[in-house]
Parts: sequence; C-alpha cells; structure tokens
Amino acid sequence: MLPSQGLSKNLGLTKPISLTAPTETDYIRNNQLQKFLEDAGLYENSEDASKSQHVLGRIREIVKDWVKQLTRLRGYPDQIFKDANAVIFTFGSYHLEVHCPADDIEMLCVGPSYVNQEDLDISAVSVLYGVDKPSVVTLNGCRVADLIPKLVPNVEATGFLGDASWALLVARVCQLYPNDIPCMLVRHFFRVYTQWRWPNPVLLCAIEDDELGLSVWDPRKNPRDRTHHMPIITPAYPCMNSSYNVSDSTLRVMREQFQFGNKICEEIELNKSQWKDLFEPCMFFKSYKNYLQLDMVAADADDLRAWKGWVESQLIKLTLMRKEGEVIQQGQQFDIRGTIDEFRHSVNMYILWKPGMDIYVSHVRREQIPCYAFPDGYKPSRAPRLQQRKQSSHIDHGGSSGSASAGRQLNKEFDEANVQGSVEKCEYRASPQDP
Repeated sequence: MLPSQGLSKNLGLTKPISLTAPTETDYIRNNQLQKFLEDAGLYENSEDASKSQHVLGRIREIVKDWVKQLTRLRGYPDQIFKDANAVIFTFGSYHLEVHCPADDIEMLCVGPSYVNQEDLDISAVSVLYGVDKPSVVTLNGCRVADLIPKLVPNVEATGFLGDASWALLVARVCQLYPNDIPCMLVRHFFRVYTQWRWPNPVLLCAIEDDELGLSVWDPRKNPRDRTHHMPIITPAYPCMNSSYNVSDSTLRVMREQFQFGNKICEEIELNKSQWKDLFEPCMFFKSYKNYLQLDMVAADADDLRAWKGWVESQLIKLTLMRKEGEVIQQGQQFDIRGTIDEFRHSVNMYILWKPGMDIYVSHVRREQIPCYAFPDGYKPSRAPRLQQRKQSSHIDHGGSSGSASAGRQLNKEFDEANVQGSVEKCEYRASPQDP
C-alpha cells in the first residue's frame, strides 16, 4: 500500500511529526527488509491462510451447534432455539494480520444461552452492559484489536510486532509518521522510544469515560495507576494500561534495547549494517555469568504439564519480588535467599497441587550450562552480541532499555553484584510439604 498524500484527518492526539514521503532509497531498503522477512519464513502463504480460515469456519459451526444443543436441553421455547447462536471473534496478531505461520489464533467466544438475532458489534460500548469484570477484560482484547487498524493510517502488516503492547507502540509511530513505509517505521520506532519520556503514556486516542462506570486508567484518580512505569493505554473503553506489570528494572532493559535498535538502524542508513544485524538472535546463555536453574518434577506427564504451566506463570514474580527501586552497585553483595523463599511461597499456592509436584531452584554458572541449551547443541565460542555492541558503543545505562523476560532480568541483577557464596551452594526445594 502506497502512503497517501495529504491526510485529511488527524488520527492521533497530536499532529504528525513528519509527512515526508519515502525516497527511492527508502523503497530499496524496504524491499530488502521485506525479502529478509520472507526468507525468514515470517509470512503466511495462501495455503496456510486458507487452512486457518477453514478451521475458523469449522469452529464457528461447532460452537453454534453446541449452543443450540444446550438451548434445547435446557427446555427453551422453539423460537429461542431457532435464534440461539454464538459468535467467534479473533484478536491479537491474527486479527491484526501480523501473525507468523506457526502462531496461535486467539479467539473469543461470545456464547450465552441465547443471543439477539442482530449481529453483535464488538466495538460498541453496549456489548459491555451486564458483563462482569473478568469478561470486560477478555472482551477488551478483541475490541482493542478491532480499534487499532481504525486509528492507524496506511496500515501495513510489517509495521506491527504482535502482542498488544508492542502493536500499540507501533501504531503510535504510524500516527506520528503517517506516510512512512515499513522500513521507515522500523527506524522511527526505535528513534521515538529511545527519546520517549516515560512514564508519559502512549495514547492512540483520548481516554473516554462512559455511563457504565467502569474503571479506566487515570493516575489522577487511581493511586495504583501512578505507580506504572511504562503506561501503554488501550484505545477501547474501558481504557487500561496494557503494560501495568513493567517494573523499573525491566523498563531500563527496554530502553537499552531501544537504543541498541536505534544504533543498528542508523548504521543501516549509512550502509554499515544490514537488516539481519537488527534481527540477530541474542545469545542468552552466553550473556551472563550466573543463572538460576529451576527443575520441575511431577508424577506423570499430565501433572508435569500443569505444574510447569503454573510455575512459569509465577516466574515474573521472581524479579518483581526484588525490592523495587533498589540500586545494586558494582561489586556489592546481596543475598537472594529471601527472594527465593517468597517465590516458593507463591508457587505453593497452586490450588491444583498433587503429590509428586516439586520444584528445585539452584544457582549455576555459565560454564555449567549444558550444551543442549544452545542452538544446534553446542556452545558458541564467539562473544555474545550484547557484549560486542556494548564494547563498541556508548550506551547511557542510567536510563537503559528493553523488554526482558523474568529470567533475563534476574540474571542481569546477578551479574551486577557478587552473589553470596551461601546462595550458590544451596538448592531450594519447593513443595507444599516443605516447612
């Protein structure tokens, strides 16, 4: 899709930063980016797209038949049985058409015992009437995905990153640079968020209130909203912060990665780097000296699957349990046994715990990591990308960067201080039988 010349409507809260049209060089770089993404297998071919549509259609039929069966079994009149229906909405990356071939399709089924004959408009506020709070949150996933394309000019699939927060960040850049083609949006994305003054919120449109009285993101009224470090506000009512769980430390990592991406994009403009350099995998198991290893066991495969899912859902707490705002100085010693004990307590709250479900937490050094944890089953000898870039560039770590996982942030804290010897010698076992 070619950029429109002269937008008649401003889609964001502010005027665009630039209306500059792409140059011939931009189109060349854009073709290079598209070829790289195609070669990486990130585009869904027509056959896969047709299969997805077939699966969605079949699911809609199954859900509709299921609702009708329930309506008949519960003794509703014939007319209600005739009108009984269920509606399937997609959201997330599939709805935004930025999904990869192997991605899941996120779906929401709106299926009470019966529904109105008229089509249900998911973007209308009326859909929230009489709905409990958990359902409001679920419905908003679809409503946000439905609104993003309407609030972004010249929608290009390669301009989105996937998850809701990243899609909202990209959408805001699309508003600020409405005539950009994808390669320009990538460059401006990193430039904008390298300079963004958090916790100023990212907004696609004004925050609206409604007679429903549902809570919306408003730091003036809600004390909890004032503690958010990186507010990225959803555009659908009730407006929420999609990144409420970002901590001060993870925001620092994201800022660092924004700066890293910005530097690579600048090098691409100068023909000193290629697109593959921006997408080069991070050698996680070569980037740090110390790691926490979690071993989970259960009586059988089904129990292990459930237990593993629960433990993984609690991992974020392992980093958030670190005292927020605590500054770790180089060479400073700290003891994480209390943090691990808190994590154990959190894991022990699993209401579906069964005998045999245990977790072991231990400290391992980089050289102890087994080969199977690395790509192709062997440890690379070259220095990790992150360390190479830090040596060749001057990054302001006072306001660093990124979207790091819970494990990555804890490892970062490990390497910024000397872990007390008692921690690396201990193995922590967590199960409801522990004292």
